[in-house]
Amino acid sequence: MGNIYILTFQNALNYGAVFQCTALYRTVSGIGNCFVLDYRCRKIEDSYKLLSVKYPIKKNVYGLLVMPVITAKRKMFDEYLKKNIRCSETYHSPDELSGENWNADDVFICGSDQIWNTELTDFDKSYFLDFAKGHRKISYAASTGKSIDKSEYDFFRCMLADFNAISVREKTLKSELEAIDIECRQMIDPVYLLPKTEWLKMATPIYMQKGSFVMIFLLQKSPTLLEAAVKYAKAHNKIPVVITNMARNKIQGVRYVTKCSPSQFLSYLDGADSIFTNSFHGISLSIIFNKNFYFEFLGSEHKTNSRIKDIIDLFGLQKQNITLTDYLADIDYSQINPRIESESKKAMDFLNENLK
Repeated sequence: MGNIYILTFQNALNYGAVFQCTALYRTVSGIGNCFVLDYRCRKIEDSYKLLSVKYPIKKNVYGLLVMPVITAKRKMFDEYLKKNIRCSETYHSPDELSGENWNADDVFICGSDQIWNTELTDFDKSYFLDFAKGHRKISYAASTGKSIDKSEYDFFRCMLADFNAISVREKTLKSELEAIDIECRQMIDPVYLLPKTEWLKMATPIYMQKGSFVMIFLLQKSPTLLEAAVKYAKAHNKIPVVITNMARNKIQGVRYVTKCSPSQFLSYLDGADSIFTNSFHGISLSIIFNKNFYFEFLGSEHKTNSRIKDIIDLFGLQKQNITLTDYLADIDYSQINPRIESESKKAMDFLNENLK
């Protein structure tokens, strides 16, 4: 077997994206010589632009305000990736990927994250490994982040026709693909493939006393979740700590962390008394770290709640929803950890079967 190349969202300024990439890379590196393809999708790169003549004035003003924080954060993310992931040379277009002289026995993986979300990628065929014709191709826990539109059925059938093995992350996506005669399996997000001990090897100190604070990580603004977290923190004599890019209308007594590296994020997670989040990966890492956590589904305008529902249902943690919990009972992980091990073994069997 030649090299194994992973194509995912490695350059996203998003904690969940870099963590799933790290986990899949480290797992696959135990099977063969592995690289993460440093591919820069134009649509995704453009989404991180802070300033543009195409933006309304209000968005450009906001971009100017957050630029120092985002610039510092980008540097932190780049340093984390350089330390923890081995990337290939950089490719800026599908043509550059197609023009590469890959070895005949190289193997390609696409996944995880929302790599098949056509709204995010503007139907970039690279995320379906279109450039790797004739090579072994598999997907690991790929996601669309939304339902597949009927107008996309033929596109997915065509793009996935020559895959050797397909696995997806969400139960709903598995059902949708099978309904259009695409055989696939459901696999757990790659972050679950690394145990807490491995994540902590990548953590760096944060200089806050362990157990002294409540961590608040919001993928989408939520006054209700923030209010619940602050109320809980005050009742338990803890410091509420919000991981955010920009703090508006600051609440007295709340600590806002605007420049947080992925390595520091792991330390905040480990040191927190409890976690409040509406992020899929915030929930998942809380589970891996065996933390008490409380969650809220994203607002109705978001189409990605299926991934949160699937993972909550898998581990039977519905009562951690802030609308249902009484905040009294700790989570019993004695039944959850064996399930993580079982799902991880299934994933390893799938990867070993299709990569060796």
